[in-house]
Amino acid sequence: MYNARICRFFNCALIATMTLAVVPVSFALTLQDVQRIQNAKAGERHMEFQNAQQRESAERAQQFAEQNRQFQERTRQEQKSFEEWQRRQAQEREEDLRRLRETMAEKRVPKEPACKARDEERSEQLHGEGEQAIPDLTCDEHRAEASH
Repeated sequence: MYNARICRFFNCALIATMTLAVVPVSFALTLQDVQRIQNAKAGERHMEFQNAQQRESAERAQQFAEQNRQFQERTRQEQKSFEEWQRRQAQEREEDLRRLRETMAEKRVPKEPACKARDEERSEQLHGEGEQAIPDLTCDEHRAEASH
């Protein structure tokens, strides 16, 4: 029994000594562990911050690309619209010129043989056979003769 008590005492003393010896080492490791954990957390936060910045940058780039695409599409549509307007304007000008030419052709005085024939016809209608016709001053030749 005595031996058992001595053993228990030594066991308790040994355990107490070991515990006291391990506690400071264990505490020092804990401070280093805390610093490592804090550094790791700070590193994680920094990585999260960088990732968030990269995501925001990617989102802004995507938004810019979408806005640029929309702008280019609007520009293409406006260019098509402008080209269509120009084409319509050219067609309208051609149509106006065609109508003007037709109108001028209708009003144009015939060349000399037809002009003389018309003068004779008018003379017969106005004065009868053998009298001279009143010259048609819309004819270039008659205008030239009348000015002399």
